[in-house]
Parts: sequence; structure tokens; C-alpha cells
Amino acid sequence: MEDDAVPSPDFIEALKIAKENINKFGCLRLYASRGGTLRTIKKLSPPFTIQYSRKGTLGAVAYMISPEGAKRLISNARVWIDGLEIYMNNSFKHGVGCFILNPTSVAHDSGKSTRTPLAKNSRNILLSLIKEIHCLYVKVRMFWFEKTKLSLILQESREHEKSSQY
Repeated sequence: MEDDAVPSPDFIEALKIAKENINKFGCLRLYASRGGTLRTIKKLSPPFTIQYSRKGTLGAVAYMISPEGAKRLISNARVWIDGLEIYMNNSFKHGVGCFILNPTSVAHDSGKSTRTPLAKNSRNILLSLIKEIHCLYVKVRMFWFEKTKLSLILQESREHEKSSQY
């Protein structure tokens, strides 16, 4: 957890549920603040669910990661050019999906943040074009990740649930 994380009253319960599911998913975000569609992957004891986000979360305020998930993140991080949260959101780079335990059990206190806001610069047309090409590249790679690796992760999770029921 980051220093500006604020645990909710159900934080301890959320940690217990995350611990029970972490090995199936590799990484569970306990904080999420971003638009976009969330896809429900698994319904847990009410009110908790595990959801997948294609866009990821804004920041890495709080998450639980399995040893295998950490190994995949580290072993695929040859060069660091992105911040941690951006790298974590780009699942196609390391194969660890952006799974969120909802309702989230951590809030972000922006008043305690140690980040310095960046000055807004006017962009020239070439930089804007490069950014748009990069965004398209990320979208294509995420789409491919979802069609290949994510479907395998979800299939393994369903098979594990079926075998544990018997």
C-alpha cells in the first residue's frame, strides 16, 4: 500500500478474500479509480466480486500480488520506461491481468500524495501523432492479450473451481 492509501472499514475482510484468491489471479487490485467497462470474472461471498479491467487502474495505491505474479512482472521488466502503475496496467507485457476486488477496500487521499503535478505543455502535431500511434499499439496488444492469455487464465480458474468442488 502507498502512503496515501486509506483503508475502508471492510479492509481486513477484503484482505482475507484476496488471500483466498490471489494464486488464481496473480494480482488483485484493492483500489480502482478509472472509467471503462469492468468484466465480472468471479462472484464471491456478497458483496465481493473479482472483475477484469482492460484499461487498468489509475495508480498502484493498493494491491496483493502472488509470488508467481511478482515473478512474471519482474522477469518481463527488461527496461523501465513507464511508471509502475502503467507497467502493471499493460498486461500484455507480462501476462498478469488487471483484476480488481470489488467493492474496493482502499481509497486514495490525494491530499497526502507525494506526486508533483506536471506542467501542461502545448504539444506539437508530431508528438500528438506519436502518442496516438502508441495508444493504438497498446489497444491492439491488450486485445490480443485478452483473446489469448486472459482466456487461458480464466479457463484455468474455472477448472480449478470445478475440481475443488468435488
